[in-house]
Amino acid sequence: MSRFALAFPCLLLLLLLLTSSACSGPGQVASDAPSLIPAFNTGRFLWVDDSGIRLRDLALDKNQELGEGGDLHFASVSPNGSHAVLAIGTGSESRLLLLSTKSGPLTRLHSGSETLIYTGRWSPDGSQFAFGYYEPTTANDRPALGSGDIKIISLTDNAVRRLGCSSSKAVISWPSSAELVVRSTDHLYRVTSTDCGTLQTTDIRRWTLITPSPNGQHLAYTFRELAFNSTTREYEPDSALFVASVNDGEPVKIVGDRYRPRHANWSADGTEIAFDVRVDPDSEIRTISIYSLATEEATFAFPPSVHGSSKTHPVWNSDGQSLSFREDGSRLLIQTPGASFSQTVTLGDAQSFATRLVGWLSPVTVLVSDDQDSVWMYHVPSEAIEFVGIGTGIPF
Repeated sequence: MSRFALAFPCLLLLLLLLTSSACSGPGQVASDAPSLIPAFNTGRFLWVDDSGIRLRDLALDKNQELGEGGDLHFASVSPNGSHAVLAIGTGSESRLLLLSTKSGPLTRLHSGSETLIYTGRWSPDGSQFAFGYYEPTTANDRPALGSGDIKIISLTDNAVRRLGCSSSKAVISWPSSAELVVRSTDHLYRVTSTDCGTLQTTDIRRWTLITPSPNGQHLAYTFRELAFNSTTREYEPDSALFVASVNDGEPVKIVGDRYRPRHANWSADGTEIAFDVRVDPDSEIRTISIYSLATEEATFAFPPSVHGSSKTHPVWNSDGQSLSFREDGSRLLIQTPGASFSQTVTLGDAQSFATRLVGWLSPVTVLVSDDQDSVWMYHVPSEAIEFVGIGTGIPF
């Protein structure tokens, strides 16, 4: 049974109504003015918009210019929050940048065409970052990884080296100091982190939506195949949610295609996976389920009802105690253990709502966005709200 099922015997939830995406939008500078609300005097985040990249520290009342802006394509913050890697598209090229969240200087790791896809993972101790890049293409009518490479930067001296992989172009996880998990179009490889020596090979031609655990030691993925329908006497596309260790052991099937599992998201400690499923195989209504690696069991976070609202896109808070999700495809809610009431988050003139959780600044403070790509800070206990700007926020 999930801890949410235990924490909510009556399944009383704290709800945040939200509304759309908070990724890149038209450039608008985050406010330089200090926050006047005590709830927003703790937390740090990077801010990216068309006009620049900035570091905002609420505790120090600091808004530091770091470099040229653009569209954010990829972001990854080191385990201790001291560094971040950003992929920025300018319209004519893409740039992969390393920056210090303390001192701020930018180091360009790579640049290329605007269409490049970037992936990357930090080493367990945060001293190195492995990044892959490739041009997306197709092969045999399937998406494929085109030309690219995998490289590693060391924070000790900022030296960049090739890993030495011949076919792999994307980084999946870094489960231990000595091993990386990388992929080509058709195969997943566990390799040495010094020279890409192959330790294990897995055929992933039927794998989609591969999601590594925070520690990189497990992978959640959707497995697709053709299943024979005895009623229609035809083969139909089938998909099931699996979890597998990157080292050994057989993959574990979490839930099959009858319930259409989607949107798997790991808890920060890597012990649970939240995902959404149909409440009934014949219903389009969806709800949230939580799978425990320890018990190998999945339980509903909400009582399934074909007459209720759909709950999808679960996302864990970094403290592992709160879970956000969308209701009926547009409203984002936050489930907090022990809460016995629900609340709606209104924005601006109280006539609009947020749609997407951007990220957590603290266990009780979030960045949210509305349907105009505006980003706001929201304090859950007091319901205080403050406008940030139009762009992308990256809490750390």
